[in-house]
Amino acid sequence: MNSEEIIKKIPELKLEVKPDKDSILNASMDIEGKYSTYDFYNGKVIKRDGKKYNNYLYADYTKNSRNQRTIGTYYEYIPEIESVACMLCSIDTRIPLKQIPLKWRIDEVFFVTSKKEVITKYGDEWLCVTENLVQALPFYVGIQSINQMSYNYMECLNIPNANLQKAFSHIFPVVYLKSNESAVLSTPSILLSFLQHKEQKKKTGPKQKLIDEYVALPLEDINMSELKGAKASRDRRTSYESAETYVKISKLKEGLCCLRWVTKQDKTIIENLRIYVDGKNFIGCKKNNAGEYVQFRLSSGKDNFDSGKIIPFEKDILNGTVLQYFSSIFTEFEEKYQSMYIWAFLQYPILEQLYKLGLKDIVKECGKSWRGNPLDTLSSYFGSINSKEKNVYKILGINKHQFEVVVKSLSDKSISHHNSISLIKGVLTDNGPIDSIDNKTFDIIYELVLDVKKMNKSEYTLTNILNLLSKLYSTKTMLNMVPDIKDMFLNTNSRLFSGDNYANTYYDYLTMVEKVGDTKHFRPNFDSLEDIKDMHLAVCSVYNLKREAYKLEAFQKQSDKWKKFVYEGEELSVIAPEHPGEVANEGIVLHHCVKSYIDRIISGSTNIVFIRKNNELTKPFFTVEISNSGTIEQVHGFGNRNADTEPGLEEFIKEWSKEKKLKLTNFNKIR
Repeated sequence: MNSEEIIKKIPELKLEVKPDKDSILNASMDIEGKYSTYDFYNGKVIKRDGKKYNNYLYADYTKNSRNQRTIGTYYEYIPEIESVACMLCSIDTRIPLKQIPLKWRIDEVFFVTSKKEVITKYGDEWLCVTENLVQALPFYVGIQSINQMSYNYMECLNIPNANLQKAFSHIFPVVYLKSNESAVLSTPSILLSFLQHKEQKKKTGPKQKLIDEYVALPLEDINMSELKGAKASRDRRTSYESAETYVKISKLKEGLCCLRWVTKQDKTIIENLRIYVDGKNFIGCKKNNAGEYVQFRLSSGKDNFDSGKIIPFEKDILNGTVLQYFSSIFTEFEEKYQSMYIWAFLQYPILEQLYKLGLKDIVKECGKSWRGNPLDTLSSYFGSINSKEKNVYKILGINKHQFEVVVKSLSDKSISHHNSISLIKGVLTDNGPIDSIDNKTFDIIYELVLDVKKMNKSEYTLTNILNLLSKLYSTKTMLNMVPDIKDMFLNTNSRLFSGDNYANTYYDYLTMVEKVGDTKHFRPNFDSLEDIKDMHLAVCSVYNLKREAYKLEAFQKQSDKWKKFVYEGEELSVIAPEHPGEVANEGIVLHHCVKSYIDRIISGSTNIVFIRKNNELTKPFFTVEISNSGTIEQVHGFGNRNADTEPGLEEFIKEWSKEKKLKLTNFNKIR
């Protein structure tokens, strides 16, 4: 039945809310003086903790100064129009008990059709809405997120509602939502998610053609008796406590199998997703609400596969497919992560290679890590990953010898092996591959990294030291320094500001050497750990001298630019400071903050000039700030005295600004 036919029949419908007489009587008696939720079918109070729920109608008692009424929702399947009527209703609780049975009033109604359309009333006219369905509902208040909506009627969104489920079972016994989510329509929240969900249309092309061919192949049914042992998935996708997820693996023919993610809700089995796997490739698909199988991209992320127990299967089912090896090892993974490992092994074939080569613990961590991409977990061990390569060593950016050293070291569980290789890559190749690095160099650095980790000292400080040694001197120098560096870390106090934090002091020493630019006089070697402190003091002294010289040079460059602002009037003049000491003295004498502007002057972000009396050119009088755009920003004297407090000063400023083509603003304002 199309929407036009439905709209024609709606005026003929006689809609009515139908809870029984006793439930209304009991609810009326319980309502007095209470603020609770009531089961109008069984006549029982349901507290607002949500642990119990009604079997027929959700209703909420509200009270204010003007009225006392109970509001709720009621759903009914209407066979004549093949649609569900969603009624928003209320009941006046001020009516005396003797006037029972109380009559429910239908305040609003909208219809959901079997084609997933919403028919709602605008004014006196019924209209069919096919897009933005939630916005078409009577209680929609303009907030995009369902969970943030404020409803007049559907306040308890996640309480399962048997009345809703029964009504919609005629047209949508199961609904398919975003990603691989599917559910029985059992709560208002699921209904709203279903209406909000934008349907994926069936496309044309070779991938869809392949899906159609696979779907046409006969597939064994899933028996309820097979679905045992999985833990309930609560409030994840369905807001339903009894949802359990499983993976069923079935053989279609030699070298082709089908993996189905299914959810068990109460007594209903819902298929969420299928993955067809052959000897070279795999493809995912899921149902839309039109009953068509459409492509589902496995690259959508592991969150779609993060729960599910694999139903026991014969291992030869996967023979000849890309999951043949996985079938022999899947029981080695934690049961609750097994379905996620299927996705990971399909998406990232390197995981299978690494598992075969002995990195089992790292592969297991990749599969269940909170990181969305398993390669991110690999990167935390091996640094940069080249996923375009096929050879496992090329992917990791290391050679066979380096890989074997890493595998051997993993047996030491006393330390974390995260970042070990990535730190070495950062030192030797600026985070690039290190497969061309000679074995001796690698072994020396790798052993040092592990030693520092065992000491529970900062490997990042170590990396910075090694980087600077290699950069400032040479890789050979850095390698020769390894025994001294190890001894330095061994005797380093981990507290940041302790007197014997030799590693941080040495790192700061190398940083200062780099800034000073003098590797000839400041060498990397030290005779004793105490020498590090003396070396640091020496280089800091030189650095401070050079820094002051740099500041003076930078200031003088700015001062040269200010000559264009110099001006001489009849009684007053504008002069430019030539030394940062003059600016500091100006602030001290006039008791304002211009001395704090020195760093800004040096960086070129602002400009400072002085106004002086012609007969007292060396005596501070007023200070001027000029922006780089040529605007006079501030003019202040002693204690930030404004220019308008000095007779004739504002006139002089206007005369000067006109001559030098400067812009004026409210320069009396302190900025």
